[in-house]
Amino acid sequence: MINNVFNENVIRKEILKDKLQIKVPQIRARPFTIQVDNSIKGFMKEFGQSSNPYVKISQKINKLHNTNYTSKQIRQRWTSKLNTNLCLEPLDIDEKLFIIQWVESEPRGNAIPWKSLIPLMESEFKKLRSESMVKNFWNLRKRIQDSTKSKIEDEDSRKRKRSPKSTAKDEQQQKKVCRELNITFKYENIPSHPLNSGSIETLFENDENTPPSNAMEILCRVAAVFGNDLVI
Repeated sequence: MINNVFNENVIRKEILKDKLQIKVPQIRARPFTIQVDNSIKGFMKEFGQSSNPYVKISQKINKLHNTNYTSKQIRQRWTSKLNTNLCLEPLDIDEKLFIIQWVESEPRGNAIPWKSLIPLMESEFKKLRSESMVKNFWNLRKRIQDSTKSKIEDEDSRKRKRSPKSTAKDEQQQKKVCRELNITFKYENIPSHPLNSGSIETLFENDENTPPSNAMEILCRVAAVFGNDLVI
């Protein structure tokens, strides 16, 4: 009776955990040591050609060193660090393009079978690459792309949210700058002979873009251009 109640409670907890999508914390294995690495290398020479050698090696390692490594951890350690055939040089441009084309050749989602890519790259480039190196390259590239895309979307969103008043103010400021540039251009093309006040009035009397309120500013700028040659 007690066992049945206990089993029912365990089942309820499992169902509740699934509904709430609670992640069960995994027991982290202790870091790999030189002694463990050397044992893995030795056992790979002994069991490397057998079927599923990593299960056998994990059992041997855990018993020998009093650890709790899984077969997956042993495999990852071997394929990423300990295999003497690994090429640890940085990926070249051709390898990077190969990875990109292979991943984007068909929709794979987040479940990318990196294990299948490694032998293809080895056949193509005569280099054995680790899964972690290839995966890290792709993940870094994806993060950069996502970050750039996010910045562009934020900038577009800010532009769309700008009020009509701000937009009109910016347009007015741009028109003002254009008018000043136009006036400066006219100054540069004024004849070099001395001018008097009548000449200045003639210069600007037909300028529809020059507001009357800027008359004094215009005179000052003309004076700055012509110096002592200007007679007002």
